[in-house]
Amino acid sequence: MTTRPLVSICVPTMDRGELLEIGLKNLLSEAEPFGDKVEIVVADNASTDATPEILRSLGGRIRVGRQPERVTFPRNLLYAACDLARGEHVLLMGDDDLLVRGSLKRIVDLLEARPDLDYIYLNVGWLSVPQRNRAILEDDSRIPEDYDGIFQLREPVTRVLGRLEEVVDLCWSTPYAMFSTIFCYTLRRSRYLEEREHLALCDDWDHAVQPLDNMFPHALLSLRPCAGRPAGCIGEPAVMQGSWHQGWAPWSHKTMIHGHVLLFEWLERETAFDPERLGVLWKELARHSANMLIQMLDHPERHLGRSVLEGHALPRLIRHPEFLTTLWDGTRNLAQADFEADRMEERVAALDQEFGRPVRVALWGLRGRGERWLEHHAARLPHLEVIVDGSHALHGKETPWLKEPVQPVEALLERTFDVLVLGTREEITAQILPVLAAWVPVGTPVVSMLGLTRVSPAAVEAGAPSGAMGLPSQGRAGA
Repeated sequence: MTTRPLVSICVPTMDRGELLEIGLKNLLSEAEPFGDKVEIVVADNASTDATPEILRSLGGRIRVGRQPERVTFPRNLLYAACDLARGEHVLLMGDDDLLVRGSLKRIVDLLEARPDLDYIYLNVGWLSVPQRNRAILEDDSRIPEDYDGIFQLREPVTRVLGRLEEVVDLCWSTPYAMFSTIFCYTLRRSRYLEEREHLALCDDWDHAVQPLDNMFPHALLSLRPCAGRPAGCIGEPAVMQGSWHQGWAPWSHKTMIHGHVLLFEWLERETAFDPERLGVLWKELARHSANMLIQMLDHPERHLGRSVLEGHALPRLIRHPEFLTTLWDGTRNLAQADFEADRMEERVAALDQEFGRPVRVALWGLRGRGERWLEHHAARLPHLEVIVDGSHALHGKETPWLKEPVQPVEALLERTFDVLVLGTREEITAQILPVLAAWVPVGTPVVSMLGLTRVSPAAVEAGAPSGAMGLPSQGRAGA
């Protein structure tokens, strides 16, 4: 008699063979101790890259299904969870995600201890694809030591909640998106089979016309049967989602705003979701939507679909005072950042006069003022030598301004430049200035929102503080 798996880990994929191959190393390693209790399933959406060869090379270790022709993502998701999976419970994973070492054991232990649970929420974090790959290939699928992000849930505790919505009380990062845009839960497979009949999927690939069922199918499949009922919650870090976007990235803001308005209205109509906690999600959505709308207005070429929002989503969000307050504050802050970026350029231009030529520039700090400076003063780009940032999540990020991706701060030790521009916030700038001599030659001009200064020798004598602003503990002082 064939034993039915307890958990099916399902990975929908399409044309991302390199990412998938590394991700499967992670999943195979985690699943191996559980034998037949855990199976790994891959739904290949008619990939034309090396994906089929990669899957064939793994032999019978993975259950594989291939679409005869390309379908939309929701249909491939259902193919994985409903048609291919055999387990009692399904865990969906992206092909660029990381299943953290030890988290599968917590899932299996909780499902065996509480076989009545249909749903288990998993604590999730976000990391860059290079970080994810290094964690799998070099560090046994553990959380990267240089991870400087956050996880969604506050407390690293495994527990059973009286009702699923109580997980909102434990969240400190983007709670409005916790049920919709990420794969971070297990769901009893029979719920997928029951709920798929309620989905009205659209086969149009146009992101401008996608209905709610296509945007967040996994939310609809799980929340109708599980809202208002007991659920498990694993608060220890369990899943880390890779930040690797494909063709839908220009539509992401539209999808996040429009999709969540439709989702929350659906929750009000169709489920037993707790109204008080849904109110918390509405407030958070209003705040985040205002910030996303500012970005859509500021960069319409990057963020598509604003006209879709005008008919329904924005009128609904305007009812929330958090939306208008955040919109006002964000617009004012953006104008201030533009003003400060222009002042920074005036200081760099003064150094052009001092050097008798356009100065060679290194930029520290991509987000905020650094980005605004580059956008508003494109004439600087031929003289931009390197972009560095203290955030590990940005390392390796491609930008439209430089062929080379964003580098760690240590890259300053190896580069030749005339001027360092700090695109950081005021409080961060004040922390960086005293320790710059550990990475930048004494006397180098430094332009920031605080003015024009020169690198002081003080930090050479004192040494750079370990871990400051995500910096390495040694630079020139220890070189």
